[in-house]
Amino acid sequence: MVELPMFVASPICCPNRASILTGRYQHNHLTLNNSLSGGCNSIEWQRTHEKRTFGTILKNQKNYRTFYAGKYLNEYGAESAGGPSHVPSGWDWWAGLLDKTEDYLTDVIAGMAVDFIRSYDNSTQPFLMVLAPPAPHAPFTPAVRHNDKFRDIKAKRTPNFNSFTQLDKHWLVRMHPSPLPNEILTKLDFIYRRRWETLLSIDDLVEKIHQTLKLENFLNDTFIIFTSDNGYHIDLFPKKHSACTRS
Repeated sequence: MVELPMFVASPICCPNRASILTGRYQHNHLTLNNSLSGGCNSIEWQRTHEKRTFGTILKNQKNYRTFYAGKYLNEYGAESAGGPSHVPSGWDWWAGLLDKTEDYLTDVIAGMAVDFIRSYDNSTQPFLMVLAPPAPHAPFTPAVRHNDKFRDIKAKRTPNFNSFTQLDKHWLVRMHPSPLPNEILTKLDFIYRRRWETLLSIDDLVEKIHQTLKLENFLNDTFIIFTSDNGYHIDLFPKKHSACTRS
C-alpha cells in the first residue's frame, strides 16, 4: 500500500469536481461555485473545459473505453444546460445522477459497474471507470442493512473539543455559541454516526468491484484510485444557520 499526500483545490463541491476532472485550479477552469452562473455545468463549461477532462484524453488519445456513474457537476441535468440528454464528452457509458431512485443509489452504481466489467471482452483495449456515489453527503441516509450499525458511536472528543473559544482565533471559530449546547452536540453525534453508516455501502461497493475485477482477471492490471471532491464542513450556529455538508 502506497500512502500519498492529500490536498484539495477548493472546499466547494463543483469547483473541486471541475479541478478533479480537468487537473486545473479554479482560476483556470473558472467554475466558481455550485451554480450555473458560477460556471457549474454551464454551456461555456461544456463548450470548453468539458472537452478537456481526463475522460476525453484517455478516450480520444489513448483509446480507453470509458464509464461514468453517479454525481457529476452539481447542476448536471438543468434544462438550461442541455437537460439530462446531455452526455459529457469522453464517456462511452454514462449514468449521471439526476434524482433519487427507489433503490439505494450506491448499490445501483455498484451494479452498473459490475455489469460494465463483466461485459468487457476486449483484452487489448484499456478501460476507465469513474464511480461517484454522493455518500456520505447529506441527508446521510444509510442503506437499510446498515441502519444503527454505529448506534453507540459519538463524534471524536479531542482535548480541545467544545472548549471556550479564544478571542484571537479565526472569526469562524469565534462564532457563538461557545461552548456548544447539548442539543447541538446530540445533533453532531447523530450526523457523525449516520455518515459512518452511509460509508458502509461504499465499502460494499469497493468489495464488489474488487471481487469482479479479480474474477474477470483484470485485477493485476488495474489501478484503483480513491478521491473525494472535498472534506466536510458543518455549521453549528444559531437558528438562522443550518447544518450543511461538502462531501
